[in-house]
Amino acid sequence: MLARLLPFPVAAAVALGALAVPVASPAAPPPPDRPARGEKSTWTEADKAGFGTARTRRSRVWFTLQRGRVSEVFAPDLSTPSVRNLELVVTDGRTFTDRESTDMTHATSRPDELSLRFRQVNTDEDGRYRLVKDVVTDPRRDALRVRVRLESLDGAAYQLWVVHDPALDNGGMDDRGRTVGGDRRGRALVAHDAGAERGGVATALVARPGLGPTSNA
Repeated sequence: MLARLLPFPVAAAVALGALAVPVASPAAPPPPDRPARGEKSTWTEADKAGFGTARTRRSRVWFTLQRGRVSEVFAPDLSTPSVRNLELVVTDGRTFTDRESTDMTHATSRPDELSLRFRQVNTDEDGRYRLVKDVVTDPRRDALRVRVRLESLDGAAYQLWVVHDPALDNGGMDDRGRTVGGDRRGRALVAHDAGAERGGVATALVARPGLGPTSNA
C-alpha cells in the first residue's frame, strides 16, 4: 500500500495527500476517534524521532516523526507547518481501535545512510499485528510519500484507517474539509484554509488503493 502526501501550490497554497485503506473488507466500523469540531488546534511535542526533506529544491516539503507517526508536515516553507498529525489506526472492526501514537511500540530508523528515507515499525503491544512504514519526500514535486505494510502476526484480519489532521498555514481556525471523487475515480480528503492572507492553503489526502469510507470533522 502506498500513501502520498501530495502538496500542490495554489498561489502560496499547499495540498497534502496520503493513503490508507481497510486491510479486510467487512462492514465498516465507526471511524476512529478524531478531534471534536471546533477543538483548539495545538502542535505535538518537540521530542522528535526524525526530521526529513527532499534532496532537491524542487520539493518544498519538510516533515517530522514522533511516537510512530508523521507528526507535522511543513509547506510551502520550513516556517509554515500545515499538517498537525498524520496517523494510522488499526482495528478488527469490533473489539479494539489502536492508534500508532498511544497503543503501539515504536522503532524509527534510516535503513540506508545515503538516503533521506525513514522507516517506522509500530508493533501492537499485545502482539497481534505490526505496521511497517517508509516515509520519504518526493524529490520531483511537493509530495510526501508513505508506503505502508500491515502484517497480521496472529492470522486475524485487520482494517487500516488514517487520521489526517491539517492545520493549514500554521493554524486550523479557518480550515474547511470535504471528500471529493467517487468509487470509480477514487476519493480524496481535501481541506483548504479559507482565511489565509496569501491566497489560500489546501491539502489533499489520496491513496492507492483508493480510500474507502471517509468522514470530515
